[in-house]
Amino acid sequence: MRYLKNLGRTFLYMLVIVLVFTLIVTLLSYFNIFGDNITKIMKFIIPTISTFIGGIMMGKRTNKKGIIEGVRLSFIIIALLMLLSVILSSFKPQSIIYYIIIMVTTIFGSLIGVQKKVQN
Repeated sequence: MRYLKNLGRTFLYMLVIVLVFTLIVTLLSYFNIFGDNITKIMKFIIPTISTFIGGIMMGKRTNKKGIIEGVRLSFIIIALLMLLSVILSSFKPQSIIYYIIIMVTTIFGSLIGVQKKVQN
C-alpha cells in the first residue's frame, strides 16, 4: 500500500511538471517567442525532465536499490506511453529510442535520489 501511495504521488508530481512546462512552452510559442524547432525540442525535453524528477522522488522514498525502483517506474511509464500511442494510432518504431531514453533518465534519477537520501 505504501508503494502505491508513493507511486501515485510521484505520478501526480510528474503530471504537474508536464502540464506546467507544456503551458509555458505553449504560451511562448503562441506569442512567437519560440520557433517551431524549439517547440519540437521542448516536446522531447519536458517528459524527459519530468521522468528524471520522478525518478529522484522515487529514489528518495526507497531504502536501497534505486536502480530497481527506477526500472519499475520506467516500465510503468513506458507501458502507459505505449498504450496511449497504440490507442491514438501514433506508434512508430522510432518511438522505441525515445522509450529507452525515458528509461535511462528515470533510472539515473532514482539512483541520484537514493544517493541524496543517503547523504542526508
